[in-house]
Amino acid sequence: MAQAVEPLAEGPGKRPEGADGTRQTGELEPLAVAAERVGGASLPKEEAVYPGRFMVGYLLIVLFFAALLIGFAVAWSRHSDDGGAGDTATAWSFFKPSADSEALRIREIARFVGDRYQTNDGQQIARVLGGPPAVQDAPITQFLIRDDGKQDSVGAGKAIMYILCGAGSDCALPLEASSTAHDRLIRREALELALYTMRYNDADPVAVLLPPSPQGKPGNAVLFRRDDLKNLLDKPLSQSLPTGKAPNALGMDDLEAATVDYLTLTKSYDYNFLSTSDGTARMVLNPARASK
Repeated sequence: MAQAVEPLAEGPGKRPEGADGTRQTGELEPLAVAAERVGGASLPKEEAVYPGRFMVGYLLIVLFFAALLIGFAVAWSRHSDDGGAGDTATAWSFFKPSADSEALRIREIARFVGDRYQTNDGQQIARVLGGPPAVQDAPITQFLIRDDGKQDSVGAGKAIMYILCGAGSDCALPLEASSTAHDRLIRREALELALYTMRYNDADPVAVLLPPSPQGKPGNAVLFRRDDLKNLLDKPLSQSLPTGKAPNALGMDDLEAATVDYLTLTKSYDYNFLSTSDGTARMVLNPARASK
């Protein structure tokens, strides 16, 4: 049975941010400037030096503007590489969190993605809460995946957890979101949350706790690891999930539905929690094959 969990109010503010790879800025090529020889023999000495000073000043101006152009090109390249909103051809997504801290970026992502998923009457399907994984007041330090007698331990040092609280009673999905299509829509929301989180933060893994069904059946947890989504993180989001319109339970084509099912059903788990003597907790995950 799933237990009620509470993310920490503040995000992982003390967690060191991940460092980007070193980028090469290129070398400034020397400029070859040809100037006519100044015949200073017939001129007074103090007049003959002025043309030379003029050429030195000209060279400095040329070098200055060349450096500006190269700097602009490098800055624009970096802007394009990280999915800057001004470059729609290479941007990873049309939305990009702008906050300086990971904690605030997680909140931006939760708000943006949560607002996009609505019922047919325009009601938000679920509120999205995000932060470091925790159950009640105990931080989760490990995810234990148990399958057929085997156990895989996944550290939670860089983990982010989202909780989807449905618009129905006790955080359940509303009655109008009780179809199989809506179940897939909620899993699509979990996938989108994980993709945005990993793209714009040094997070791994991302756990999403799905809301109970309208009939009270506990929701599953979906655990995404960065290696599972690497191919999707390396190409624009629109190539994996259509982003031009708000997601709709009945609006997925076969390819989108297959993508969502493959990336979420294989990572869906029943879950519970184990407390430890040091005041932390572990999240135990068992594949949810029987429920799907």
